[in-house]
Order: sequence, then structure tokens, then C-alpha cells
Amino acid sequence: MLKHLSKLMVLVLIPLLLSGCFLSTSLEYIPYQDYVTPLNNKNNIDTDTYYQVEKYDELTYADLNGNQHIIDDFKDVYSSSNNGRPYLNMNSLGEQNLLVIPVSFTDSDKKNQNEKLIHLQNAFFGSKEKNISESVASFYNVSSYGHLKLKGKVSDFFNLNMSSSQLQNKINSKTNASRYVASKAIEWYMNNYDDISLFDNDNDKYIDGVFIVYDAPYVTNNKQNSLFWAYTDHMKKSETISFKDGTKEVVNDKEYCVSTYAWASYYFTNVNNNYVDSHVFIHETGHIFGLQDYYSNGVYQPLGYLDMMDYNIGDHNAYSKMLLNWTTPYVIKDEMTITISPTITSGETILIPCKKWNNTPYDEFLLIEYYAPIGVNAYDSKLSFSYQNSQNEVKTGKIFTNYGIKLYHVDATLAYIKNKGLGTIISLFDDPDVEQKLADYVLDCEQNELYPTYCIDFAYTNNNANHPFISLLESSGQNSFKNGEAATNETLFRQGDSFGIDTYQDFTFYDGSSLLFAFRVDKLTSQSATITFIKK
Repeated sequence: MLKHLSKLMVLVLIPLLLSGCFLSTSLEYIPYQDYVTPLNNKNNIDTDTYYQVEKYDELTYADLNGNQHIIDDFKDVYSSSNNGRPYLNMNSLGEQNLLVIPVSFTDSDKKNQNEKLIHLQNAFFGSKEKNISESVASFYNVSSYGHLKLKGKVSDFFNLNMSSSQLQNKINSKTNASRYVASKAIEWYMNNYDDISLFDNDNDKYIDGVFIVYDAPYVTNNKQNSLFWAYTDHMKKSETISFKDGTKEVVNDKEYCVSTYAWASYYFTNVNNNYVDSHVFIHETGHIFGLQDYYSNGVYQPLGYLDMMDYNIGDHNAYSKMLLNWTTPYVIKDEMTITISPTITSGETILIPCKKWNNTPYDEFLLIEYYAPIGVNAYDSKLSFSYQNSQNEVKTGKIFTNYGIKLYHVDATLAYIKNKGLGTIISLFDDPDVEQKLADYVLDCEQNELYPTYCIDFAYTNNNANHPFISLLESSGQNSFKNGEAATNETLFRQGDSFGIDTYQDFTFYDGSSLLFAFRVDKLTSQSATITFIKK
């Protein structure tokens, strides 16, 4: 999507905060340490019953000029541009630098800016001991099994020299307003610092990741249409901003430009006795790496709220970790029994392919994750959140507190898209008539005197209630999420539960193919899950 609008968790803190360890902390910045040694969880293994690859296969596609391009990793999916607007997500492996620029308005409270800077330093790059759970950097270090080391800095405040209301009243749209601020902030940064090149690891003159933190309260009503909420957007070089008085200004035209940037309020830190909350910043950083929102704009919540890219809660799911190249799954190819450790610490996952699986994350399959309420899930498992179901009942949800199997149905098929923001499909990658459909599209554009353009994107999103991008399957065989209900411990497959045997007996993939393997959960402990796979 062109922009990502975050849902804000309404957390109900239980008495843990009163126990003493969160009563207060000193106002100081303590940077996190790279304490996770990169896990060797991607191997080339091939047995009679399953295999694992160190690296996924490549996909190829042709641009409008017939030139062939390779999709070798997740960055390549978004490197295709649309109308000159590059969608350049940050590399999710190795040491990466994120630039955080706080922005103040003339109506911002400037009395305690030094305190705010320290809070933001701890929220983005600080130690766990300064956060209610994890900072952005420590979360991604742990969640990636040490494959990502997020570095960077929080700059001084950039003063926009206008009030927050003047910004809203000056520019025609909220995305143009934030693009204007992001461009001006980078221009200010280059005029006041000499290290901008540190934030362009691939030397393409686009900054790899920019996070703009505005010093104004976020809204609580009409959030998706408000400038003062949280979202991630993209800019093109030499962007033209239209003002409400009819004038225009070209921005983002200096030596280094903004492509992907996140936008969120300082007040999402929810500072409590100098402890900061980084949940919203972690979610938006997921978008900087290219991840979609996994919630829908309707009632149906395909993941039952319980995911960092859904309701800003818990860890990234096993599929997100596949996309970001932090892990590769065991792929079932015959009847077998296998034992895996909790995914959150081991990176071990199991993939049940459909018949046509292309050996990449960009296709349809089932994915098994062994969930454990430990690590980055531990703090959130002690919290509650409120949500509203299809009956308009306000209810209380909780992240899983039990161990159990999470089963995802993924359809990440790629497509040629007319317009990335609107998501109109020209053809799926695996359509046998793809070349003819592309040729027909170009001819239609020529006949209607339109400029043909397309980019590569996922064919489906979680706004498609009948065909979501990723959905969590419930152990009961029911789908309570379509009624707006949240996932619970009962959603998890527990010892003795099965898939394709007692429940989901008639399961079929979206492409119409039948299930290749059913499974039964033989044994669950806090250390491991043993699962038997049976041919259908």
C-alpha cells in the first residue's frame, strides 16, 4: 500500500508495573548492546522426508522495455518504481543505520526538549532497562536472531517554524504535509551534520531509513484521515508539493533524498517514570523494512490482532521473518515426524507447500510456528487490549499466554500492478497468459493515450476478506476472526490437535489444489513440539 496506518493498542497495564522494577529510572541514555549472536538457522538440508534451503530461489520479471530483472530478496520486490516513486525498503540483514529526526512546531512544548531527546534515544536505540519491554533496535536484534543490528542516531530537534495547525492548513493532503516535513528535515540535517552518507549504505543517494517524530499530540478520532497519527509513506525525487493557496514547491531535490520514511508522534512513547514504550515505533519500522499491515480496514482481522504488524503487539510472525530473510523453513515432502524448538528462540518453522510452490516466500503455502510466551512476547503476554467485534461489543483481548502451534495460510503471490497505491492487477506472475496480458495492457494504454506503467507487488492484502494475504487458522476449524473476534489461547493447536484430520478435512488452497499433508501435534513441552505429517 502507498501508506500504512497503524492501529494503536489500548493497553490495560496489570499490576506488574507496581511491583517495583518499573517504579522509576534515571533520565539517561543507555545504548543497547548487540547481545545476540547471529543464529545459524538457514542451512542446506535434504532428506527423504523434508528439506531446508540456505537461500530461496530467484524469480524473474520483465519491465515494459522487455528487460529482465531478478527478485533475489525482499528489497527487490519493492525496487520496481511506479510513476517515478521508488519504494526502497531498508535492508533487513547486517548492520543498518536508521536516522531519527524529531520535529518541533511553534506550538510544541519546548521546555523539556532535552528530556524528550533522551526518551527518543532510549526508545529507538536504548537498552531494555530503559524501556517497558524492548527498544526498536533491541527488538529487531532479538527478533532477527541476531541477523540484523540496527544502529543510527536521534538528531537534535528540527524546528519547522510553523504551528501544527498551520501545517495542516497549508498543504492539500496529509501525505503531502508529512512529505514536505520529511524533505525539509533532511535538508536541515545535511546543513547541520556531516554524516548523512552513513545513512545510505547502498550508495544510491536515497537515505535507507528515515523516522520523523513530530512533537505534537496524536489524534484519537478519525485516525486514518489525520496527519497526526502514525504511518509510513514514500517520496520520489523532486516531489512537487501543492499548497492550498494554489502555489507549489519542489522538495526532496538535494544530493541525498528521502524514499521511505515513517511518521509518528513523540507521545507514542507513553513515558512512565522515564520508561518508554516503543511498540508503535517498532511497528512502523517494520514498514521501513517493507512489511505490510496485516490487519484489515474492516471487521475481519485475519491474524486475530496478535502480531506486531497487526495490533502492534508481540513478535513478528514466522512469515515476516521469512520475508526479511531471518529464517528459512523446513519443507515437508513426505510423511514424517519432526520435533522443533520454540520459533522465537530457534527460528525453526515448518512449511506445507501447495502443489505448485516455487521455493520462494512469494507463493501460497501453510506455515507452522511454535509459539512461546517468552522473549519479546513475554512483556506483552501480561497486558490486555480492547477491541470491538462485528456486534459493536467492546471486548478485552490478550496475547497468547500458552505454548502452542500457530498455523498460517499465506498467499504472497506476486503480480504486475498498474498502480501501487490502488493495487489494480494486470496479471499474476504465475499466470500462463502473463505475456499476453502485459501486451494487451500496453496496447490499451496506447489506444487511450495513457502512459503505461506498472510495478511489482503482492497480489493480495489483508483488506481482502475472501482472500487475505496472511491468515491465522484456528484449531477449532472455525473462523471467529471474520466476526471481529480476537485470537485466544484456544486458537493455538495443542497436544492431540490435528489439521486435515479431525478439523479442516476439506481444506483447499486458494488456487483450488488440495492439501498435500495433514498433521497431528503429538507432544508439546516448553522446550519442543513434536508433529507428525501424514499424506492426504
